[in-house]
Amino acid sequence: MSELIKSFKTALFSNQLPGSFHAAVSGRIYHDQAPQNSAMPLAVWLVLNSGVDTSFTGKNAHEMSVEVTIYATRGALATAMDAEAKLFALIHNTTTAAGAGFTIGATSILCLSRSVHRMIENAHAVSDTFRIRAFDT
Repeated sequence: MSELIKSFKTALFSNQLPGSFHAAVSGRIYHDQAPQNSAMPLAVWLVLNSGVDTSFTGKNAHEMSVEVTIYATRGALATAMDAEAKLFALIHNTTTAAGAGFTIGATSILCLSRSVHRMIENAHAVSDTFRIRAFDT
């Protein structure tokens, strides 16, 4: 699954220009959890599940679900929603090429759920869930 993670991270960090998702969270994109007392907005991504299935072609299908949650301070829901829109535009329905040394082919990334909003303590949390999928080469 490390190849799928690398592919997802490549897509997530692919655009760091002004106006991008990366810029919308000021580059604060963390795996699993953000440091305590981090400035917001920020994004945290984590792997929900992963697995391998045999396909009808005889090649294994590698699949992973990833949740990306954007946090913004209370009263800044529009900031979180703007960052989420940029995240969705950046990686939904994209294909990334396999990197050197990969045993899987190109990966496809598809959004399964979008803009799930909840309040956590004094922050807004807006989450998207993505499926990353690839087949053996």
